[in-house]
Amino acid sequence: MDRRELTTPLGFFNVAGSYRAAADKLRVCKLRAEHPHSPILFLYYHSIELYLKAFLRVHGLSAGFLADDIRHNVKKLRKMCVARGLRFDEETEDVLALIAAPGAWIRTRYLEVGSGRHPSFSALSRVCRKIDRAVGATLSDKGVHIRRMRRGVRASDGPLVAARR
Repeated sequence: MDRRELTTPLGFFNVAGSYRAAADKLRVCKLRAEHPHSPILFLYYHSIELYLKAFLRVHGLSAGFLADDIRHNVKKLRKMCVARGLRFDEETEDVLALIAAPGAWIRTRYLEVGSGRHPSFSALSRVCRKIDRAVGATLSDKGVHIRRMRRGVRASDGPLVAARR
């Protein structure tokens, strides 16, 4: 069995929410770095990708297909979601178009010379929340129990891997 298939729609949805929450938090902390916008953009972009994959996963697409065939292609993800009934408002369509533009995704991860257009942080935050609500409603309609986190919940600094001696 392909272990990726153990990744549920709820798994995609919850991780998307974690990336969105991290982007929201990083956005307001006024990070002191040479390129403080890049990690924030990456977190929002990845959050949107994962929300769309959660929607497709609950509609029966395999995690392997999403990973191997679709990868980070937001244009394909959007088209497949719309074909399965997910609707987007004008702002969301505009943001998805900017994210899907050639090179947009990679510019959030690596330094590239030249300019490119990115959505504003506030637009990305709003769009993430809209997609979260729409995908969350779909998951709930399909019998997936969504548990919403309270605002302001903080992650602990507990170990992710057991210490070795």
